[in-house]
Amino acid sequence: MRYRGIVKWIAYALVFLVFLLLQTGVLVRVRVWGVSPNILPAVVAIVAMLEGREAGAAYGFFAGLWCDAVIPPVPAVHAILFLLLGAGIGHMTEKFFRKNFLTGFLCALVTLAAFDVVFFTVLYLIPGRAALYNLVLVAAPEVALTALCVPVVYAPLWGVARRFGNEPTGESS
Repeated sequence: MRYRGIVKWIAYALVFLVFLLLQTGVLVRVRVWGVSPNILPAVVAIVAMLEGREAGAAYGFFAGLWCDAVIPPVPAVHAILFLLLGAGIGHMTEKFFRKNFLTGFLCALVTLAAFDVVFFTVLYLIPGRAALYNLVLVAAPEVALTALCVPVVYAPLWGVARRFGNEPTGESS
């Protein structure tokens, strides 16, 4: 791997760690509509959009490992979900979409919604601890609140991609 590629992935990792610290240290204390924003699926989705399916899957897996180490309750759930979502978003954007802010924004929201559905189903619906309408009561405001954070997530990731040679094909805004 070339030097610039190594530096790019170190930069992506550092951006993720900053957002992980922000998520676990600050955003969990922000409550609007009874929920907190969840920016970590957005980080994975945007990197997958910028880098493609294989890189998105790998980034998702390693980002998920970090999440599983820091965020309870189920080991490996973040790693598996982020791997699958990173691969899916990366594949979809390689084939059908331009790499720009609008695509990143939509991918981030779709990824968060999919993450919420699977996470909620595994932890609450299957064990019978909640009803389906509880998913809507939690996921809808969480997606809306996270949508406000996506520009802040997108900017440094787009900057890394642009700085280290993977110029997105669309505009930054």
